[in-house]
Amino acid sequence: MDESIKGKAVFGFIWRFLQNAGTQIISFIISIVLARVLMPEDYGLVAMITVFTGIAMVFINTGFSSAIVQRKNLTDEETSTVFYFSVAMGIAIYGILYFSAPLIAQFYSEPKLVLMLRVTSLIVFIGSLYSVPQALINRRMQFKKSFIVSLCGVLTQGVVGITLAYCGFGPWALIYGMLANYAVNAIVMWIVVCWTPKLCFSVKAFSSMFLFSLKMLLSGLFDAIFNNIRSIIIGWQYTSADLAYYNRGYQFPSLIMAQVDSAITTVLFSSLSKFQDDWERGVMVLRRAMKTSMYVCLPLIAGLCAVARPMVSLLLTDKWLPCVDYIRITAIYCATWPLSARRHALNSLGKSGTSLTLNIMGKIITLAAIFITYKHSVKALIIGTVVASYLGQIVATVVYAKTLKYSVVNQLKDILPSVALSSFMGFSVWSISLLPIADLPLLILQVAAGVVIYVAVSKLFKMDSFNYTLNLAKSLLKKKTQG
Repeated sequence: MDESIKGKAVFGFIWRFLQNAGTQIISFIISIVLARVLMPEDYGLVAMITVFTGIAMVFINTGFSSAIVQRKNLTDEETSTVFYFSVAMGIAIYGILYFSAPLIAQFYSEPKLVLMLRVTSLIVFIGSLYSVPQALINRRMQFKKSFIVSLCGVLTQGVVGITLAYCGFGPWALIYGMLANYAVNAIVMWIVVCWTPKLCFSVKAFSSMFLFSLKMLLSGLFDAIFNNIRSIIIGWQYTSADLAYYNRGYQFPSLIMAQVDSAITTVLFSSLSKFQDDWERGVMVLRRAMKTSMYVCLPLIAGLCAVARPMVSLLLTDKWLPCVDYIRITAIYCATWPLSARRHALNSLGKSGTSLTLNIMGKIITLAAIFITYKHSVKALIIGTVVASYLGQIVATVVYAKTLKYSVVNQLKDILPSVALSSFMGFSVWSISLLPIADLPLLILQVAAGVVIYVAVSKLFKMDSFNYTLNLAKSLLKKKTQG
């Protein structure tokens, strides 16, 4: 049974990684094309409203959907109940956003946002139509199907968005592309998932999942609000261009982290739920996920900081150069994302209350930092939240040591080797930028040097994560060849 779960977790991670990497890379290419056509102000306007739709989507994607994944035994009555509740929630939230649009536009002093928000908010209702099928895929660890769904959606978004951008639709190219993505996701999801809701709604089933779901929802809501609060304040206190530069800078490191971190944590939540009665083995799975995630993510983050300037100049043109500093600052913030595996482990064990408490604590520290820094400059605001994030992680490490039986010493052992190696590699790659070389050959040289340095030092010191990742890749290739 353990080997079966381990195998599902490993190959579930691979498919989840392919989903994240494939769709995010395609989305990234699409955004590069759009960024070269559209102006930063166009992106800033859309960012002002997607902050609110992003928060609204938490009600659809978190809570009861997470309860479906976590629950040991699941009945058709329970899944049908969650489905009808999610759709009703989607309709209600869309109505709230529709009638709140004038107030939000007034908040930003941008009258044109009224119609833009009302149209964009349709994604909340569309998302509610396939939240349960998506949760069932996660529960069954059928991430190949999720990959197919995401790929179809993002390709459609690209075709619609780029076509409308070249036709002069401005920010509406981004909005209609987003709607196309969600619509296609809903259609394909229902095609690939073998599930049909029953014509029933059980108050008993709803009540039995309510407590866990409420904690998960509140935790996700806190995350969404505080992840977006910087964008809200920047859009209100500064200009739409400033918001666009910050969002573009944040996009690069968050794109990298989403590839591996999201894949690991999604699969981790599903697999660790199976170890609720045998956590000694579960913590070993958690440690492996932590080490692997840090080993893969951190060099990408360090390398990104080193190559940021020539990369932005080549990909986005010089009009986007103000976002370089934001890339570097937010990369330091995103470097802590793999540590969220510990929080997902708590949730998989049903300890969502502790997870919520840690979230609240971290957000209080962040609020204090934002209050102190927001009037000084955008950079000061971002640096303040980075410092707050690291302070929260220090406190959380102590809590996880007790609740997960994962000692502080073991956590440091799993984290610090990748931190040290990535820092060394990043500094070495940055030093190359001091050479008087044109942007394109400079970027190629930096990337090549980064790969060589990281692999060479990993082999020299015989790093456990390097050998594990290499063996996993070989196993996958062998299985694919035999299949």
